[in-house]
Amino acid sequence: MYEMEAILSQEEIELNLLKSDKRKEEAIYQLEKKRSFSWRFTIFSDEDASLVSHLIHYMLGLYGLNFLSNVVMVLAREMIGNAVKANLKRAFFLSLKKDINHEKDYKYGMEIFKQEGLGQLDLYRNAMEELGLKVEIVIELLPEGSSIKVINNTKVLKQEMIHIHESLQKGKELDSLENIMIDMIQSSKEGGGIGIVMSSMILKQSGIPCKHFSISSKNDTTSSCVFLPSTVRRHEDSESVYRSLIREVEELPSFPEPVEKLLNLITDPEVQMTKIVYEIEKDPFLTSSVLKLINSASFITAERVETIGKAVPIMGIQNIKQMVMLNSSCQILKKKYRVFENFWKHASQCAFYAYFAAKLVNQKKLAETAYICALLHDMGKIILHTFESKDWARLNINLLSKSSPVHFEESFLGISHAELGAQMAEKWCFPENIVSSIRYHHRPMYAEEENRLLASIVHFADSCMEQEEGQKHVYFDIGMKNILGIYNSSNIYQLHRQVKESYKMLDRTENSIAAA
Repeated sequence: MYEMEAILSQEEIELNLLKSDKRKEEAIYQLEKKRSFSWRFTIFSDEDASLVSHLIHYMLGLYGLNFLSNVVMVLAREMIGNAVKANLKRAFFLSLKKDINHEKDYKYGMEIFKQEGLGQLDLYRNAMEELGLKVEIVIELLPEGSSIKVINNTKVLKQEMIHIHESLQKGKELDSLENIMIDMIQSSKEGGGIGIVMSSMILKQSGIPCKHFSISSKNDTTSSCVFLPSTVRRHEDSESVYRSLIREVEELPSFPEPVEKLLNLITDPEVQMTKIVYEIEKDPFLTSSVLKLINSASFITAERVETIGKAVPIMGIQNIKQMVMLNSSCQILKKKYRVFENFWKHASQCAFYAYFAAKLVNQKKLAETAYICALLHDMGKIILHTFESKDWARLNINLLSKSSPVHFEESFLGISHAELGAQMAEKWCFPENIVSSIRYHHRPMYAEEENRLLASIVHFADSCMEQEEGQKHVYFDIGMKNILGIYNSSNIYQLHRQVKESYKMLDRTENSIAAA
């Protein structure tokens, strides 16, 4: 979950987190004040990767383009990797006592470099430092977007630059990973330039013109740069899929008539409680859900509650309303779509994390609502994962990322799962605070002021889940920390541990009840 947690002591972990926080805070401060931030290194460390990831999330969040974060991070890593490799290549040639500018030496040296040099970064670190071979990352906020520039202090050879320009052109022309692989196999040149070609194609598919990605060399420096506009236009191949997705949301079934009747009763200030109880008892699944929740660790009762008549007064009308809406929307999704078990496992655990987090940061009144929001926060992914259309084939997106295709789908469609989920919640008339928390669970500071606290709790819970599921460099919104009173990553680490332990205790308690 947290890097090196199994090796370092808790004190060492917290110290490292504080150092990382300070670096990120300084970077954001410089971006906000000077609109630019840069740093240099010899080898791209995990700490550098964490900082790049943080700044990419921050920049894209300014324009509501968080769904592009994975694509931009892939591109940034490619740019940085090429810069470090170029410097390593120079150090390697010097160790061979070969002239990289000499045609025969270059051909001979490259054969050995491919076999021995590429995996020897640490071995040549000292040599690279002695030669002053550095890579600089420059991130800028510009009037109409932002830019990432990667500079290394070695000049690209003439034959390398020709190859780079050819690869950039292929990226403009080719439209699928399959075509790229075929072209690479047919190419007799070094490496086929697949990284540059893929970077160009990914940008194009994401609605960012290829002209915004450039590589140039002048004097003794080489620079690769990508400009990220504040608005993006969907690629023409993805437009029909996008329209189909929006239509899919619009055509979602409404709640069944008995559910609508129950919701109308609940919102009637003069209704008798016995009528609400009677309507709930007519639905076996809803009855089971209410009794399961009231007897969980979420509610403290003197004895086990066996009837809806006793459960409703304890839970309260607002919680009952949310439970009815949650139950009905989940039923529709499970019936209409193929929803994977892992999805609901993630959603359920995230919901309890949000519930416990709300209580731990002294927001007990929001605990039940936070639970609902977190359970539904990713429901937009259900449509993205299960939506079937022949148009998907033209996007060739599943080939790009087997581990997390949904992020690439979002990038190519120009809409995030968070926005899709919010539109689904609006379709079913969920309260605005729940809709907002779903829409902004990746960037809570952009939620309406009255909904930021709830959105921040869901954001925290989701980010904790991402860490536990193995995602590196998880983004915690800076504003969220202040709203929840967790001012640094050390506090996040402690709160995460408390929430996780509370969930484990809940799991053990419910297992004991089930066994009894």
